[in-house]
Amino acid sequence: MNNFDQIINRQNTKSEKWDTLENNTALPFTVADTDFGVATEIIEGIRKRAQHPILGYTTLEDSFYDSITSFVKRHHSWNISKEAIHITPGVMTGVGIAIDSLTQEGDEIIIQTPVYTPFFRVIEKNNRKIVRNPLILKDGLFTINFTQLDQQLATAKALLLCNPHNPTGRVYTKEELEKIAQLAQKHQVLIISDEIHSDIIYEGYKHIPVASISDYAQANTITMIAPSKTFNIPGLSTSVAIIENPEIRKIFFNKLRALGLHEGNVFGVEALEIAYSKCDSWLFNLREYLEENSKLVEAFIKDKLPKVVCSLPEGTFLMWLDFSSYGDHRAIIEALIKADVILTDGLIYGHEALGYLRLNIGCPKETLIEGLNRIYTGIKALGGNHA
Repeated sequence: MNNFDQIINRQNTKSEKWDTLENNTALPFTVADTDFGVATEIIEGIRKRAQHPILGYTTLEDSFYDSITSFVKRHHSWNISKEAIHITPGVMTGVGIAIDSLTQEGDEIIIQTPVYTPFFRVIEKNNRKIVRNPLILKDGLFTINFTQLDQQLATAKALLLCNPHNPTGRVYTKEELEKIAQLAQKHQVLIISDEIHSDIIYEGYKHIPVASISDYAQANTITMIAPSKTFNIPGLSTSVAIIENPEIRKIFFNKLRALGLHEGNVFGVEALEIAYSKCDSWLFNLREYLEENSKLVEAFIKDKLPKVVCSLPEGTFLMWLDFSSYGDHRAIIEALIKADVILTDGLIYGHEALGYLRLNIGCPKETLIEGLNRIYTGIKALGGNHA
């Protein structure tokens, strides 16, 4: 059993989150990895493999594919074939391969903003055109503007979907996914679905892979998953593309192979197989802990910072917080920096996110509480009626 309350010092480990800070006394709630120790089964598996003195090229055995097909069936009621699976060095690598191999320069690709920053980059760097389909905030819930989406799909080549959604924490319902699949079929558009957060889902919600929604979706979706967020192993750079359509799969794999990105990382392969086959109990405990963290944040904000608009996430370990009632966006960020607490600036996810900050709650409660107290100190220091 993992002790999620354990404080682990990550400084001087080449951590992107902790070792790139200008001030090493600051608490970062930014980069979307967690501060939890990796499941014992994974650590022991990697240690065992590392004891062999040769770290040569690796191969993907049946047990690798079986771990994936079994996992997605258990957790998402999704039946996939072994042939549909291709290993990639990361979810965004897979997204980039899909865009590069299955669309043309100048093609329109739709994203639903505010959204994960690399979505913008992977489209622009491939010389495609970004089309924004901004989410609508209605009754405290970010929803899809289907009227606009219908119009945009008429000229688009692909929809780049993020589900569960980063940064808002939405888990799209079956009805929403059915509408997406219907519109994609109507306009004969490819769906590229980033489902990296799909295993971190809270009570009352269920992740449904969009590829499982309909025959068209199954035949025209590239689904990207990975154990990296769930089991806190993103540094092993191992993810999976699931493509049931053999024609699309061939095009995707040919590009993957042409770039030499198809072989896999010896430790990443080992970790993925263990995570997906032996760590369900760890995952269930993680979900419970994260949900408690989200409720802790909600209660703190209600009590100490009532003008912050806070909705509990449906999935992910990220909380999307609207600080706009406390004044100028930049001034708020600078006040928090002075209070030694760093959140992610919402504007990196699109101009629609003015006033928002993203809080990573994937940390021990003690760390989270200290961070919340620093946020309160920072906002209070702005002066006026802020608390």
